[in-house]
Amino acid sequence: MKLNKILLIPTIAILAFFLSSTQSQAKSYQIGNEQVPASKLYKFKYYQAIRSTKVRVQFEDGGHQFIKIPKGTILQGFKDNHTITLSLPLLNYSLYNKNRPHNRPYDFSSSQVSNHPQNFKRVSRPAYMPAYSSGLLFKGKMLANAQRRDTTLFHISTNGYVEYRKYSSGSQYKPKDKPTHQVKIQRTKVSGNTRELFLNKKFKGLSFKKVTQHGKVQYRLDVINLHQPFMTEGQSDDDVPSMYYSNYLVGGRKMYTEIANSELM
Repeated sequence: MKLNKILLIPTIAILAFFLSSTQSQAKSYQIGNEQVPASKLYKFKYYQAIRSTKVRVQFEDGGHQFIKIPKGTILQGFKDNHTITLSLPLLNYSLYNKNRPHNRPYDFSSSQVSNHPQNFKRVSRPAYMPAYSSGLLFKGKMLANAQRRDTTLFHISTNGYVEYRKYSSGSQYKPKDKPTHQVKIQRTKVSGNTRELFLNKKFKGLSFKKVTQHGKVQYRLDVINLHQPFMTEGQSDDDVPSMYYSNYLVGGRKMYTEIANSELM
């Protein structure tokens, strides 16, 4: 049976590019037996395409093609004077995999770079994105040596979709996996520790509240931060970092999302 390595996408080396250097020296959180400064938690940078732009992506077989990023799309990324590095796998499945040949998966461990950084502007974290999270929330079981066995994925994409997928025994998350359900977020309301995501339809697996009979906001999905962070101890002998998580209640189901990694602290 395959077990998930804790850092999913991007890889540790790539993830470092997407983290903001903003420091928050005073605030800290008790996670397990550690007091973790807020400055050590993930702080992703977000960019919005101000015009339609093509971005080069690489296939697992070494080839490449270009993905068209529509105007207005929000992505996680890192920008300098000459290029912008983007985390395309965190877009919704349909956009990320549009025009991809069925038998040629992308190499999601490689960075996706555009030579047109002027086509993107820095924006604040979207209201639908949980703090310190890439938007990937999992239901599963923690195992020894900082590994997991995930059974369900709930993905809030950077461009405003929710995706849901259950796993068969022994499988693990890959961006090439097509979600069972994919729905656009029509509106978001943040109230305390709860993100209310308004959708035009519901799907099996999570609990929704019916709010209207017609229109684009018929259902509400609650994503609740339980403020119960926890950690898994790393194994220095095996180069396994300590991992830090936050517990959420998503449509009545308890899930967790990665919020820090000791190798990036």
